[in-house]
Amino acid sequence: MESVIEANNKFTVDLHKALKNDQNFTSKNLFYSPSSLSIALAMTYMGAKGDTAVQMALALHWKAIPQEQLNSEEKQYLHALQETNEQGNELLVANRLFAQKGFSLVQEFFVEGTQKYYEAEIAMVDYQKDAEGARKEVNGWVEEKTKQKIKNLIPEGVFNSRTRLTLVNAIYFQGFWQSQFKKEATFPQQFFVSKDEKVEVQMMHLAANFKHIKDSGELACQVLELPYQGKDLSMLIFLPRDTYGLAN
Repeated sequence: MESVIEANNKFTVDLHKALKNDQNFTSKNLFYSPSSLSIALAMTYMGAKGDTAVQMALALHWKAIPQEQLNSEEKQYLHALQETNEQGNELLVANRLFAQKGFSLVQEFFVEGTQKYYEAEIAMVDYQKDAEGARKEVNGWVEEKTKQKIKNLIPEGVFNSRTRLTLVNAIYFQGFWQSQFKKEATFPQQFFVSKDEKVEVQMMHLAANFKHIKDSGELACQVLELPYQGKDLSMLIFLPRDTYGLAN
């Protein structure tokens, strides 16, 4: 999986730079899954040709990876994610294509390929005559796969009679800490939203041994690793050294 993982890490950094400079996300919380986007776009890439395929390969750092190797490694990557389901953790990744009834898809390569490498089934809906019904079906599938955490993914008005294919990737994660926080060790403290705003929030506390580093160089932050049970999954927290150092 080395090639796909390296490409995904580069794509993650590029994506974060682009999103954090987007006016739509200024001063807002930003939560997204680079892996989810990469997996969905890898399926899209199977149906891409010409300049579209070239541009996708550049943006996702797949230029040096042959198509067959890319799909094979993506399959291994998906399998590795699913294998972390132990010790009470639950990481679910689901892919599905919703195509217009009667719309012709290349069976031999695209349909069979998305099923073989990405376990993506194809559902037929009718965007032309019942766009709202198609929207409800897609949203219902997403709700089911994310344990009702993601609702109304496709808002009203997105689908219309010109829609032909919707490719959906859903990721759900529920994990338990290797070292549990005790409820009685949670109490209110000040959280600094910005230089001009601070709020009181409930903060958890725990004394235990964790991987931790202080970077006094370019990052100017502390990095803490909080492992989940099983130790195959971790949360990494980057805390700026300065109270208002997040922007830097």
